[in-house]
Amino acid sequence: MFKMKHLTATKIDFPDRLIKVKMSELKNTHVMEGEVKWVNALFNSIDTKGMMHPILVCKVEELKDGGNLATVVKAKLEFFNVPWRVIIGNNRYFYAVDKKYDSIAAYEVKTKKDLEVFHNATVLEAHQF
Repeated sequence: MFKMKHLTATKIDFPDRLIKVKMSELKNTHVMEGEVKWVNALFNSIDTKGMMHPILVCKVEELKDGGNLATVVKAKLEFFNVPWRVIIGNNRYFYAVDKKYDSIAAYEVKTKKDLEVFHNATVLEAHQF
């Protein structure tokens, strides 16, 4: 029997806002960020300790036509036939793709305030992982 692989997070600060997003329904239009050394350190950390924080996602509708979050997403707004978009957590998204996960832990960002609160709680520097 085929078992679905879910990339969970080890630190959940907002359990009532945690969702599971299917990778097939999620798109990221950023390129892999950071120096190769930094990205390798992140991937190695996730391999050994797990993913610390969920990624931040929003529904694509929130980015269209002046939607609630259209002004806060830094990347070029390209739209694909999927309901979810990565806002923060691009490298963790790339890790999940690389390791063939079927889903990933995420917080759904619905407002600019959500983005601020979730980002402040989940941002990491290389020395932290």
